[in-house]
Amino acid sequence: MPKVDLVTPGDLYPAIVGEAWQRVAPAVKAMHGPGFRAEGTLTVTHGANAIARLLARLSGAPPPGTDVPVVLVVALDGERQRWSRSYGTHAVVTSQWVRAGRVIEAYAGLAIHFRFEVDADGALVYRQERTTLELGPLSIPLPSFFSPRARGRVAPGVGTNEAKVDVSVAAPIFGLLVSYAGTMCVLPSSEEPSS
Repeated sequence: MPKVDLVTPGDLYPAIVGEAWQRVAPAVKAMHGPGFRAEGTLTVTHGANAIARLLARLSGAPPPGTDVPVVLVVALDGERQRWSRSYGTHAVVTSQWVRAGRVIEAYAGLAIHFRFEVDADGALVYRQERTTLELGPLSIPLPSFFSPRARGRVAPGVGTNEAKVDVSVAAPIFGLLVSYAGTMCVLPSSEEPSS
């Protein structure tokens, strides 16, 4: 298994963001720790051309739709965090951990390495640095001309427990593969997501 930095899974984001973590809005902080649940509605969009839409489907992206009900559950999984998302009936599960001072999010062997900025609104802005293919103990860097490009921003919403999410993934040549945007509500730890 690739080397994982010795960071408590519950502290992935505070450890990487550093002192700027103090400027992150409370609802955004709540959406970046283990053991939380959130639900909301997102608009999911696929790319404009047929190849981009095909790549989105093949990658396991959720189907496009407006006001798609979404439930997100984050839990500890050893040295990692397990992010389980359900977009209606479509499930996407990713794993996150820290390596070389970056948060890595992996899905189906493809890993995106992120650094973060905190903007003036207290939002957490995801900046992709590179992509690797994770094959057991091997971590193989992918050339930028072949790598998908992910970006994201999680900003405070209207309510104290709301966060606005805006994420997109694009591919070289083919452009946008998938994006999703909307509002998520962080639930108290004792509350279960509605079905």
